[in-house]
Amino acid sequence: MIDLYTAATPNGHKASIALEELQLSYALHALSFDRKEQQAPAFLGINPTQQRWHAALDARPAVQRALQVQRREAADEQAVKTAQSMLVL
Repeated sequence: MIDLYTAATPNGHKASIALEELQLSYALHALSFDRKEQQAPAFLGINPTQQRWHAALDARPAVQRALQVQRREAADEQAVKTAQSMLVL
């Protein structure tokens, strides 16, 4: 899930249009420049560069997949080493 933090600006609309066109699911979090929400500590915590819009991706599933691949590769590497040691006479 992508969290899109944006205001009602042309660039903000472009970001949401792109996500719609790509058929990606996202949660819209509207910011108000009038209330200076882009400078609020909560928003600066996820977007310290104060970009006009920000998309945050929940990276936990990607990290979990990467760890699974890493474990699988380590297991494969160990299997190859074991097989090679059996072949050495």
